[in-house]
Amino acid sequence: MSSPFSKKGKLILKANLSGHRHGIFCIAAHPKASLVAAGGTEGTFVWDLETFQNFLRPGGAAHRGPTTSLLWMLLPDEPDVFLVSGTQQGFISIWKQNITRQMFEEIYVTRLHDPTPTQSLHFIPIPPEITAMAWDPSTFRLAICTCKGLVQVHTFHHRELRPIFTEQISTITPVHIAFSLITSKGDLREVMLFDREAGQILTIYPDGAPIGSRFTGTRIGSASLNTDKNFYCIDVPEEGVSIFRLDDDARVRTFPVPSTREKLFARRVTFVNMQRDDDLVLSGSDHDKIYLFHRGTGELFDILPTGFGSSQQVATSKIDGKLFIFAADERDVTGGNPLQVWTVVDTVKPAPSSSPWSAEVALFVKTALRDALVGLIVITFLYTATQIAGFRTDLSLWAMGRQFVE
Repeated sequence: MSSPFSKKGKLILKANLSGHRHGIFCIAAHPKASLVAAGGTEGTFVWDLETFQNFLRPGGAAHRGPTTSLLWMLLPDEPDVFLVSGTQQGFISIWKQNITRQMFEEIYVTRLHDPTPTQSLHFIPIPPEITAMAWDPSTFRLAICTCKGLVQVHTFHHRELRPIFTEQISTITPVHIAFSLITSKGDLREVMLFDREAGQILTIYPDGAPIGSRFTGTRIGSASLNTDKNFYCIDVPEEGVSIFRLDDDARVRTFPVPSTREKLFARRVTFVNMQRDDDLVLSGSDHDKIYLFHRGTGELFDILPTGFGSSQQVATSKIDGKLFIFAADERDVTGGNPLQVWTVVDTVKPAPSSSPWSAEVALFVKTALRDALVGLIVITFLYTATQIAGFRTDLSLWAMGRQFVE
């Protein structure tokens, strides 16, 4: 990446956070604190966004497998910071920040159990990969889904997870899970599952009983919810990013995202909270750019030239009113795989000209002005020197004439 600025100059690459050497599969930015976490082949790393330094961590991936899902748990009236991670081998762990020692400590770990029955007593099924998690702070519930349709909801109590229900839906491949706005059965929010291939959204009661499904009419590469604005967006691999209303599932708009490959890739999508009616929608791509659109008008806001390859991980946060966008490469990168931190520039940088002659013209004008200035200085110096010499000659002649008269 040659320039630290976005295409329209509205964002700047603030930092490259080191730690990961291989692929990064998930990013989670703390919604209130200056913290960001990224998980991948080597496990999970956490950074302080004020110093851009990573914290000491309790361990790496090891036999648990790469970290595939991350989530910050916010607890009402609780000062402690908790980070939940899910792995490729079905492990769930909870880290707690030790503020006095500037590190994170693991306070709980468990492994999901595959409820699929087996005929062999010697066969131990491998728990499927955890693909997504969701947190409901009002009821202390954590929802988890796996790539094989296993859904579990737990409650976080006394620093550990206690299961509420487990549901196996083998006909779906969930890519996203969330708590809906609708409450039922004791004022508990229902659970929403986004299925990749069938393009359907399944709803589950708080006790685990399936309610029904809604059909989006598209495949779902990834999804994101903005419950405050009553919208959700999904990645449509064949087109781009589509926006739906949450209450009636009406498809409002689709933002086209260019594709450069024959094979379709799932793009990561999310909302960018600008604290106004016209928020932004962010989408990765199958090439080295990340696209941002105005949700309300549909216009392109800006493009981030990340320099990454076919698939990026993205996340956003707003800290003290300032927007941060995080991006990383899912592939192994020679020399390390940094987590990019983008933020809004204080003064908008003018967009670069598309003319191929702009750089040459600018250099020519700059050189001509410099040469003209140097020439003017030389001429001024010579003129001044000539004037001084002439004055001295006149003075000598006047002195000689005076002596002659005397």
